[in-house]
Amino acid sequence: MSGWNILFVGYFPEIHINKRSDTSITADLSPSEALTVARTGIYDAIFTRQSLPDSSGIELSKRLREKGASIPIILVTTNGSEELAGRAVSADVTEYLSFENNVDPETILHQIEKIQNNSDTPPTSRIID
Repeated sequence: MSGWNILFVGYFPEIHINKRSDTSITADLSPSEALTVARTGIYDAIFTRQSLPDSSGIELSKRLREKGASIPIILVTTNGSEELAGRAVSADVTEYLSFENNVDPETILHQIEKIQNNSDTPPTSRIID
């Protein structure tokens, strides 16, 4: 497969090395930048930190879903809890990844591969209209 585009919202210092030449990564976006990019870009998945400036990953997920986004949204946190996992499910988050200290880049790359393997073709339209 080729042409996969992944959007990272929040700070993901672990993922700046793109190991797959067929995967384009847009990283370090704020929630408002992510909403703007979602209107203009074509992405296969969104990874978002739970803790974001002026918002949260759950709030961003709710806003994207309300606007019609159907692509996978993966919530990443280093402060996980059952209560937070429940809120993520309510926000229609596709996957909830909780790490004790630092985000494991191999787990993120595995999640990207999982998304790619579960889809026959990359999306051909914007995330939201």
